[in-house]
Amino acid sequence: MNRIYHYHINIRFRGNGSAIRIGRRYSEYPGSQGFRDTFVFFSKSCNMVLSRTRSYADGEILSKANNSINTQVIKALLCYYAVSDDFPIVENISIVRRKSGQPDYIYTECDNILQPIGYYTNRLLVCSLNVLDILLEETPKGQAVRIAMSYWLKGIASDDVYYKFDHLWRAFNRLFMYQGNDPKENECMKVMRNFILSNPEHFTQSIAITNSYSRDELHGFRWSRMILNDYDTRKKTNALVGFVQRYHDYRIMNLLREKLVCRNNFIDDPDNPAFRTTVDNHINSNLHTIVDAELVTLLAIKYSYFVRNKMFHGETTDGTFKVKSNNLDNEMKRLNSLLEVLVMELMESYQLLRN
Repeated sequence: MNRIYHYHINIRFRGNGSAIRIGRRYSEYPGSQGFRDTFVFFSKSCNMVLSRTRSYADGEILSKANNSINTQVIKALLCYYAVSDDFPIVENISIVRRKSGQPDYIYTECDNILQPIGYYTNRLLVCSLNVLDILLEETPKGQAVRIAMSYWLKGIASDDVYYKFDHLWRAFNRLFMYQGNDPKENECMKVMRNFILSNPEHFTQSIAITNSYSRDELHGFRWSRMILNDYDTRKKTNALVGFVQRYHDYRIMNLLREKLVCRNNFIDDPDNPAFRTTVDNHINSNLHTIVDAELVTLLAIKYSYFVRNKMFHGETTDGTFKVKSNNLDNEMKRLNSLLEVLVMELMESYQLLRN
C-alpha cells in the first residue's frame, strides 16, 4: 500500500542539550511491514519524517495515544531524554503534512504542551548512546525497555522519595516481568535474581552502592518486620529456611543471624529440629563467603518487593502525609539510589536480556 502522506515533524527543546550526539536514526513502527521512519537528533531539536497511508486531522496526531505517529513521537522523546544531560523543556512541536511533494497541512503546538518532565536541573544519571538501539527497536524487548525508560525518567526526575520509588519499581517490574516471561511476579523475580547473580560484571555501579553500606546502614533496614510479614505462619517455615539457604554472602549471614531471632519460635520447632540445624550450619559455613551481587538482589528484589507491597496494598499511611521527615524517608532514599542505578544498568545490558 502506497504511503502517500509524508509527515515532517520538528520537536524543539529549550535546555542545555550539550550531551546530544545521536544524529540520524531509523525505526520501524507497529504494523510498518518493514518500513522505517527517520529520526534526526540535534542538540536542541529532533526532526522526524514519517510516511503513512492515512491522512490525520490536526488534533489526532498528538492527542490519540495509539496512532503510529504519536507513538513514534514518544519514542523520539524517550531517546532524547535518555541521553540528554538535563531534562529540557519542549518549546513547540510543528507538523507539516506533504502530499506529492507539496505541503497540504501545517500544524504547530506550543501552548498546550504537557511537559514529559517538568524543569529539573539536578540530573546525575544519563544513559549511554548504546541504549538508543533498543529504544528504537520495534520488538517486545524494545517495547519493554521503552516502558521501563518512561518510568525511570519520571522517577529520577522527582524529588518526592515515594513517587520516585513507585516509578523506579514500575520500571524494574517491567524489566523483570519481561525477562521472566511468566505471569507470576515471584517467578519473574527469581529469574531476574539469577540473571543479576550470573552477570555481576554488568552491575558494577549497583554493587558499588551496596558494598559501600556500613554494618549499621545495612542492618538499619526493617528486616525483622519483613521476615515477620513474609513468613507469618508456621506453614512457611520451610520457605523461611529456603530463603536463608539462597544467600551466601558473609554480610547477609551476619544480618540473618541477628534478625532471624524474631522467628526463633518457628525455627526452633521440636517436631522439626532440622530447621535449626540447617539454618545454623548454612550461616556458619558462609561467614567468610563473598558474593557482592547478593546484596543487590536482596535489597532491590526481596526487600523492595516487601516495601512495594506495603505501599501498593495500602497497608501503611501515605509516606508524604506527615509533618517531619523520618527514618522511613532515609530508607526510601537508599532504595531509590540503588534502584535508579540498577534499572539503568539493566537497560544498558539489554543485549543480555532474552529475545
